[in-house]
Amino acid sequence: MVIVRLLCIAGLLTVLTGSEYAFAQSGSIEQPDSIDLLPSTGRDTNQDERIVEVRIEGNETVEISKLPQLNTRAGQIFDPQAIEEDVRTLHRTRKFIDVLPKYVRVRQGVVVVFTVVERPTLRYVKFVGNERVTTRTLRKKAEIDVGDSIDSYVVEEARRRVESYYHEKGYDKARVTTVEGTKPGDRGAVFLVDEGRSRKSFWTTFVGNTIAT
Repeated sequence: MVIVRLLCIAGLLTVLTGSEYAFAQSGSIEQPDSIDLLPSTGRDTNQDERIVEVRIEGNETVEISKLPQLNTRAGQIFDPQAIEEDVRTLHRTRKFIDVLPKYVRVRQGVVVVFTVVERPTLRYVKFVGNERVTTRTLRKKAEIDVGDSIDSYVVEEARRRVESYYHEKGYDKARVTTVEGTKPGDRGAVFLVDEGRSRKSFWTTFVGNTIAT
């Protein structure tokens, strides 16, 4: 029994030693002392605490490199107001439904974590009814594509751009309607295009008929 116990203790020490070694080799910041929601004021946090790391977590399709640069950076003094401004900055990208700031106290200072909830992304973008303008051109003018976040505002802006493009090309009666992309549960954007008749087409038909008669 004594031998078995000694072997068990030796095995446990080996596991613990291996874990400590792996953690040291990773070069990671020490395990956090606590994690809390970011307070609205700095009263609960020492204003002299320095930020040692800034993380964005929860993103699956949105690339961090394509997001705006945040004010909160490693090496700076902890500033709740700057963090709140960064939350607004991330919201303005319209790529996230929610942005929740947290802070993690470690021995070296504070780790700031922005936990984000992504908006669903467009799986398809379709134009129905366009004959005189190619779908490729409409996609370019709409400035919306597969992989973009599904956002009713963004989809409406795309519709408006396409309709304005038709008007600029002389299709005064052209109308573009959003069929899909503004309702909860939509997986893509579908635009119904009624091109109407262009001024040039109407003028050609009118003059041709006048001369013929």
